[in-house]
Amino acid sequence: MSVNARNGKGRRKVLPIVWQALLFTALLFGAPARALVEDRTEVDEALRAARKSGKPVLVAFSTTACGYCKRMRRETLADASVSAELEGFEHAAVDLGRDPVSARIYGIPGVPAFVVLSPEGREVSRLVGFAGAEAFRDWLWRANEAFGLGPAGKQDFEVFAEEVRQKLAQEDKLEVGKGIGLLLGRTRWRDPLYREFATLQLLELAEERPELLVPWLKAPKLVMRIHVYNALLGKVRGLEDADPWEPPRK
Repeated sequence: MSVNARNGKGRRKVLPIVWQALLFTALLFGAPARALVEDRTEVDEALRAARKSGKPVLVAFSTTACGYCKRMRRETLADASVSAELEGFEHAAVDLGRDPVSARIYGIPGVPAFVVLSPEGREVSRLVGFAGAEAFRDWLWRANEAFGLGPAGKQDFEVFAEEVRQKLAQEDKLEVGKGIGLLLGRTRWRDPLYREFATLQLLELAEERPELLVPWLKAPKLVMRIHVYNALLGKVRGLEDADPWEPPRK
């Protein structure tokens, strides 16, 4: 039986992902009003960044007095799986206490609230009210799926795909290993274009050179082990007895 895992996406990194998530959280619900940049200016800046990266924009609306906003900071945004999903977005935060006009512009009935915009400013999805980590993560995933790749994202994909093909075609096992690492990283993304390409390449490699994938059954990340297990299932003897959920022994 095949083992399935859901995946996430993101590419452009101005800051390391952990610090991006922490900064976004602070801007969202934790920073005092004076620490926030002019709110609608921040949205405009995020949209400009999105037009370059091809990502959608996640706009978070809050007030400093909002109790549920603070609870989301503690319980939801601190969750590692939520941080991983946030990789797929440009971020902006709006303090409605400082900028009540934005509540009318975006039709925000209450806080906390989140709106996903395309790089052109078109609304893709919205969520109003408190959400736990699992519900918020799933909403982010659905919003990113609804958005899909923009033109810039498709160009990035072509560059990525060509780099992977070149590495996998090498005789040097080290270069092939780098290509496998790229594929396994991309299969964490929600975007079907990356996911389908990565899955197909892994399956082809499992057919032609399965011995190069076997060491990745001991990869440190669970999602990597699951994708390798699925690709090798039925192609390597004794694999049925392996358990990709079991952490590798040090």
